[in-house]
Amino acid sequence: MDEPALFEAGTAWSYTDTGYILLGLVMVAATDASVFELAAERLLLPLGLKATIPSDNTALEGLAVVYTVDGNPFDLAPRTIDGDCRLTLNPVVEWTGGGFASTSTDLVRWGHE
Repeated sequence: MDEPALFEAGTAWSYTDTGYILLGLVMVAATDASVFELAAERLLLPLGLKATIPSDNTALEGLAVVYTVDGNPFDLAPRTIDGDCRLTLNPVVEWTGGGFASTSTDLVRWGHE
């Protein structure tokens, strides 16, 4: 917190999950429930997002193969799914920083709610 800003506002960007992870810790401490249970109960199901699931393992059914370019800003491998259709990086590390997989139908539904 005592560090200076990385750059002047509006001149660059730097991705971080820290705020979302802190929010997840607060949610768990306040409710004694898992973040995924809370999200399903209070957000996903009330909005009818039945195909949105926790990204809590490397085998997510129906996941599309993602290809990236060399030098991408997140330093991802050129292909994020192996020959067995499993993610090469376990998404559980993102936890509340991005821990869900969805379908285009659910994303459209989310956008209209």
